[in-house]
Amino acid sequence: MNNKTDLENGCQWHFSISEGGTDRGPTTKPENTAFTKAPRHFLVREAIQNSIDACLDASKPVQVTFTFGKLRSKSFPRLFGLSRHIEAIFKTYQGCENPDYRRALDLLEDGIGKTIHYLKISDYNTRGMTYYRNGVTESGTFYGFARSGGYSQKENDTAGGSYGIGKAAIFMNAPACITLVSTRTPEGKVLFEGIAPLCTHILDGKKYRETGYYDSNGGLPVEESNGIPQRFIRQDIQPGTDIYLLGINPNEIDRTTKDITKSVLQNYWMAILQGSLEATVSNGDLNSDEASNYSITKDTIEDYMSDLGRPVLLVQVRAIR
Repeated sequence: MNNKTDLENGCQWHFSISEGGTDRGPTTKPENTAFTKAPRHFLVREAIQNSIDACLDASKPVQVTFTFGKLRSKSFPRLFGLSRHIEAIFKTYQGCENPDYRRALDLLEDGIGKTIHYLKISDYNTRGMTYYRNGVTESGTFYGFARSGGYSQKENDTAGGSYGIGKAAIFMNAPACITLVSTRTPEGKVLFEGIAPLCTHILDGKKYRETGYYDSNGGLPVEESNGIPQRFIRQDIQPGTDIYLLGINPNEIDRTTKDITKSVLQNYWMAILQGSLEATVSNGDLNSDEASNYSITKDTIEDYMSDLGRPVLLVQVRAIR
């Protein structure tokens, strides 16, 4: 399906039918518990480490940006149709009180005909993500991130991050339970897919497995630009990856902007000081009294540490300089 009036370019949710085996219930996933106390801190640590691991040209800094945006939900009815599957969770598990699913359902239902906010994480001077499929066998960093659990697929021996359970730190920062990934390799190959990590549920008399995929390729990653919603095609011809975390509270964007910036400084001040990383965090004046734009480089890092109350780190930076 590739209708010019269809802004989703044929994308819809695909959940595999469960044909036996162990069901996954609606309680909090074990891999999420390690990140619940400081979700934004771990989001920044995992996202930037993955970008550093995928560095394309080591003579230049990897650039990572954190920006906010919003979607007109009426333009993406099938994307928001995930609410049917979340509703099914509450019907499947009578008495289910999982607050994450309740919050996601409220966001998606409230979003019909309105807007929903997202956090977008983009990287540059990186290789993007790879995906290979041979029959039923899948591999590559896209597979490791989006389509497997407890599995780490790295493309160099010095990689410090993980596409194993660490990715849970990214997914759990999508309050609507929707994460969208759009990537481009140096060879110009594109990939796109949405991920909804839910739980086993019954809908219309059929039992579905826990994870759903939003794509126009029958439940497989989209590998052609004409099958990707225009809104999510990686616009810059540079290789790299865009990750969208849907359901951000618009009233918390200012606080989230500062939390992300502080986490960047705390976790990656050395990489920034060495010139191997640059980070930008911007609220884009979105639902904010004033625009905040933090462009953190080796030349500006001291200013931001001083402004955001990181005196101990500031002393360390000055000592190294």
